[in-house]
Amino acid sequence: MSRIAIAVLAAAFAASIAPAAALDCAVAPVPERIAAIPARGEVLLESGATIRIAGVRLADAGPSGVAARAALDGLIGATVAVRILDAEPDRWGRRPGEVAVAGGEGEDALDLGRDLAADLVSRGLARVDPGPDALLCRPGLLDLEAAARRDGLGLWADPAERVLRAQETEALAARAGRFVVVEGVVRRVGVRERRTYLDFGRAWTGGFTVVVPDAVWARLEAVGLGADALEARRMRVRGIIEIWRGPALRVGAAEAIEILSMTSAQPRRPLP
Repeated sequence: MSRIAIAVLAAAFAASIAPAAALDCAVAPVPERIAAIPARGEVLLESGATIRIAGVRLADAGPSGVAARAALDGLIGATVAVRILDAEPDRWGRRPGEVAVAGGEGEDALDLGRDLAADLVSRGLARVDPGPDALLCRPGLLDLEAAARRDGLGLWADPAERVLRAQETEALAARAGRFVVVEGVVRRVGVRERRTYLDFGRAWTGGFTVVVPDAVWARLEAVGLGADALEARRMRVRGIIEIWRGPALRVGAAEAIEILSMTSAQPRRPLP
């Protein structure tokens, strides 16, 4: 891969918004080749490194799951530019990374490189998920997801994958252990020493709750989204459903909370 190609891909990555946090979102890309795509959808590189595609959760069921797997399998042997983000490996030894794929034949074609995460999200083959990284380096992916959701592409064509309303507590509880996207209005904000609770139900028990760790809460407060600002606000949240007093999810990054207008026809307020 030529130095010019790497420079072009680095500029494309840098064009995305990269909020300041412990996770370094400005790592320079390096040339790699994809050796294999194991069962969980991670990317095994010829160098021996294993990465999971940062900021996304692949579709894993139905036609969109099949299409997502086919899209990844089609990249085996491809020349890519990879940014391996500075984060601890997960329990499977994977580190988060961003991948730009060559747009044509040969190394020089990398100036036409396409970003893999953006491609998957825009086709409805993945949802945006900051995961355990405590930061979404590519918040622009949320807009790509919104467009795919609006157009009913990929997984968004499946009623089982729709955005749930916070009041649908039975449907939320039935998805325990699964990743979901939920919209609703915050009724109460409970700030505690190590975490903050956003309650969406009218009663203290049984309703949907979002648990915000203190590090994420500090980021929200730093941009003016403290308790007073969030109470009675409509928002979209994402994470894995747990059962607590009722269905609940724990957000791992501030970008997992999108502030919405009270009417869905108007755009969301992006996190500064």
